[in-house]
Amino acid sequence: MATAARYRKIAKALMSTFAVGSLLGLGLNSYRIQEIAVCWIFFSLAFVSLAVVTLAGVLACCVCERVVLWAGTAARQVAPKVRLAPPEPHLK
Repeated sequence: MATAARYRKIAKALMSTFAVGSLLGLGLNSYRIQEIAVCWIFFSLAFVSLAVVTLAGVLACCVCERVVLWAGTAARQVAPKVRLAPPEPHLK
């Protein structure tokens, strides 16, 4: 029982420090507060996901450029030099 009260106290302290917790703590029963909180969460998630997609695209472009440069360098270094015939035939 004491640990449950302790956890409740910690949760209340954490909620009061954050803006969302204090917003919800002011009046969770108010429809307007709930609507504002849901819109805030929705737009925050949309913004974060858009930022992640943009960052992933930029990183993918940088990686593609590096892979193209690496593949070109590797192809030049590994390409074998094959001789099918000697330059001058030996006639004796």
